[in-house]
Amino acid sequence: MLDTWFSSGLWPISTLGWPDDTPELRRYYPTSLLLTGFDIIFFWVARMMMFGLEFTDKVPFKDVYITPLVRDELGKKMTKSKGNVVDPLDLMEQYGADAVRFTLAQLAAQGRDVILSHDRFAASRAFANKIWNAARFVMMNLDGEQQQLASVEIAKLGLAERWILSRLDDAIREVIRAIDAYEFNLAAKKLYQFIWHEFCDWYIELSKEPLKAGGERQAGARWVLVSVFDNMLRLLHPFVPFVSEEIWQVIRPYLDEPNLAPHLPIAKYPEASATNPLSATEEIAMNHCIEATEAINSLRSLLGWHPGQRVNAVIKPTGVTDAHELESWRRYAMTLAKVESLNFDSAEMNRAVFTHLAWADVGVEAPEGYDFEVARQKLQKQLDEVGKHAAQHEARLNDSRFMSKADPETKVEVAQRFEGLQAQQKLLTAQLQQLETRV
Repeated sequence: MLDTWFSSGLWPISTLGWPDDTPELRRYYPTSLLLTGFDIIFFWVARMMMFGLEFTDKVPFKDVYITPLVRDELGKKMTKSKGNVVDPLDLMEQYGADAVRFTLAQLAAQGRDVILSHDRFAASRAFANKIWNAARFVMMNLDGEQQQLASVEIAKLGLAERWILSRLDDAIREVIRAIDAYEFNLAAKKLYQFIWHEFCDWYIELSKEPLKAGGERQAGARWVLVSVFDNMLRLLHPFVPFVSEEIWQVIRPYLDEPNLAPHLPIAKYPEASATNPLSATEEIAMNHCIEATEAINSLRSLLGWHPGQRVNAVIKPTGVTDAHELESWRRYAMTLAKVESLNFDSAEMNRAVFTHLAWADVGVEAPEGYDFEVARQKLQKQLDEVGKHAAQHEARLNDSRFMSKADPETKVEVAQRFEGLQAQQKLLTAQLQQLETRV
């Protein structure tokens, strides 16, 4: 009688008709990839390798992908005996199948176990909702007639349009590289960053002005929105199959592609463009635009401006900066940061508070009647309070008695809370320094 692992070691060839020389054995053996857990490498993987070489003189598989173990929120391995297992059907009912699938892809780092938590699934569900909202924006800004959008000349597109096409090419290259290397977590991470931040947070906002302009600029923005969204859904499909297919069927009639596939699973996977639509100078310009916008928005919040109010801002380059490069993105920053006036010079501005970037100092004027001293006292009080709590949590983490007696859940909670308090300290300290730089 053969033991389980002995018979399982013969699995790759016995299922194909071995010891007979069958057509199936000649066609499907050896295979390319084996997926397994690290805890059975010796029992199963090694035996399949030995048996394959012994009986066929062939290596049974080229690559072995070691999947992580699934652990609960406390880091304990999920087992039926411990009763800490979760039913994936329950998770899918609560968060959606795509959210569960995308969460597992994000956590599938080689050499690291998967620690499941409801927060992670909730974040993936929010990501799926973000995609739905982006699709709704795209469809609202088309003409309503389901017809193919005419292609545009990329060189004539605006800076923002060519920037998002450049970022799409970067995402395509990184996702394909990561998938080929079985780094599915990195592929999912890149997709998340591109879709949520670069496409939704930045380009959708940047597209609103040309979409209202009419003419060639409107046509160009529409084409870019649909083209980027199409490629985005194709990249996303292996990770989020249901949402991506549902949305792709809606935008499919607008796509100008010969022999377009009827469904996303068999559609052509994206390929990056051979040439970058952005020059090196233009790429720097968009990076400066994003950094300046983030700095202005941060100062707006610090100074208590209402989100709908427009502010006066100034950017003072600290090095040699091309004036044409600054002007190329002025209107983008003014739109994104709700700026009334934006100057690129050393002109003085009353009651301005500055933050320092690597290439410039960015300032925003405070509201009338803003009391800087009261604001500093308030921030200092918050900083002292946060510092007090951070010291208490750090002391607990450095207490060997506490660490030896506390349950895993408590230790994780204290460590996470300490990290959060440190982040608050850093932010409050930076804000205090900014108030000291006012004119």
